Amino acid sequence: FIGTAGNDTTAIRYLIDTINGSPVALTNGIIGGWAIVNNDHFATYDSVRGVSYLSNTADGFANYSSTNLSTAGTTDNVNDGTSRTLSASTSVNSIRFSGGATHTLNAGTLLTVNTGGILGQTNAGHGFTGAGQITSGSGELNVFVNQNTMTIGAQITGDIALTKAGGATLTLS
Repeated sequence: FIGTAGNDTTAIRYLIDTINGSPVALTNGIIGGWAIVNNDHFATYDSVRGVSYLSNTADGFANYSSTNLSTAGTTDNVNDGTSRTLSASTSVNSIRFSGGATHTLNAGTLLTVNTGGILGQTNAGHGFTGAGQITSGSGELNVFVNQNTMTIGAQITGDIALTKAGGATLTLS
């Protein structure tokens, strides 16, 4: 979606039939953990309105389904700007940092990002720390860092690929 939010009658629409040869299918509201719009939101799709971004509710698209990583569920797209501590393993669909937050993963805790999508869109440092682990349910961890530095100090685990995109810095420690 390109145009003024709330004015989809004048918007330029990007309508797509297939992605990698398959019909467009959303995973819990997003195209995939790798698909980012405007460098700051996960991409979503509607066959009439086209490609847009999560939280473009003015044009009828879905919003993020959770703002709290510690209470989110397996189908939630999380938009969290508050530092959290996870003491139990959990799965979410995707994670967007909307503020300078550091999520601590306690020992024995596994955070599974089902689509592999982690998006850093904040002008303050953000990331993951602790003795816990992060993995992907899709076989790849797609980390998009648009601003500042994202630090992942928790162990990345599993038979997965790690892809970093975006113009800012990802630090693995």
